[in-house]
Amino acid sequence: MDAHVAATNRELAASRAEVAALRADRQRLAESLARLQAQHERWQAEGVDARTQDLLDAAGARAREVVAESERAAEQIVWEAQRRNDVLDERSRQEHAWRRRQLRAERADLVRQQQALRHQLTSFRSLAVDTAARFPDLSELSFADVVSSVSPTVPSEQHA
Repeated sequence: MDAHVAATNRELAASRAEVAALRADRQRLAESLARLQAQHERWQAEGVDARTQDLLDAAGARAREVVAESERAAEQIVWEAQRRNDVLDERSRQEHAWRRRQLRAERADLVRQQQALRHQLTSFRSLAVDTAARFPDLSELSFADVVSSVSPTVPSEQHA
C-alpha cells in the first residue's frame, strides 16, 4: 500500500516538474513575444514594409499559440496526475479498510480459540481432580509393593 502511495507521489512530483518546465518555456516564449512586439513597434515607427509586418504578425500569433498549447498541456498533465493520485488514494483506503476487517475477524477467531482452550484446561483440571479422588493414596506404598504387584508370572508351559 505504501509502495503505491510512494509511486504516486513520485509520479506527481515528476508531473509537477514537467509543469514547471512548461511554465518556464511559456515564460521564455512570452519574453520572446514581448521582444518581437517591441521590435514590431520599432519597425512600425521606422516604416517597415507590409511583407515584414505580415511575418512579424505571424510569428507573434504562433508564439501566442505555443504559449496557449503549453498551458493546456501543463493543465492536462496536472489533472491526470491528480486523477491517478486520487484513484490510488481511494484504492489504498479500500485496502486498509479490508485489512482492518480481516484483522478483526482473525482476532475474533483467536479469542474463540483461546476460550476453547481455557474450557478444555478447566475440563482437564476437573478430570484430574476426580481421578485423584478415585485412586487411593499411593504415597503409602513402598517400592517393593509396586514391583511385586507389577511383576508378571510366567507359566511353566512357556519354558518348555
